[in-house]
Amino acid sequence: HQKSALCKVLFQFMDEPTFDQLRTKEQLGYISVCLYRPMRNVIGGGFLVQSAVGAPEFLSSRINNLIQNLHQRIHDMSDE
Repeated sequence: HQKSALCKVLFQFMDEPTFDQLRTKEQLGYISVCLYRPMRNVIGGGFLVQSAVGAPEFLSSRINNLIQNLHQRIHDMSDE
């Protein structure tokens, strides 16, 4: 249950920056969200970007870039 709770917190943390970066700043899609979505007892989640702007490969590259930036933000956070 602890891993599930940590995963929920992580996806909640990533949701606002996902919207801010992909929807507001890059204007890539009508919908840009990060979702906690466990399936069949497997903890996980994903990103949803509904877009008429770019091909799936381009959107995937932008999501991967966002993940790298968020990884750095999380790494740089203090324990507080």
